[in-house]
Amino acid sequence: MNVKINISFDHRSLLAVPVTRVVRQCILATLQEEKVPVPCEINVLLTDDGGIHAINLATRQVDRPTDVLSFPEFELTPGQLPGAEDADPGTGYVPLG
Repeated sequence: MNVKINISFDHRSLLAVPVTRVVRQCILATLQEEKVPVPCEINVLLTDDGGIHAINLATRQVDRPTDVLSFPEFELTPGQLPGAEDADPGTGYVPLG
């Protein structure tokens, strides 16, 4: 499976390496289970309550932290898989969010 996974942290931690490993495993297992047929790119930011609160306020006008935010690159209907036509022409990867 050809996938580019970008994981970044707002705050450095001793847990960065094991957390990164688990996040990558979860992403790869999900893509395999969903049978995503194209090379794709996924970006993950791990932050704290203050960081997610600021993102919520700036992007959703929600003045509180939440557990997870997801910003898909484009809309797919349930069950629809991305195709090669959705790929970034510069990289060849489909940006999943």
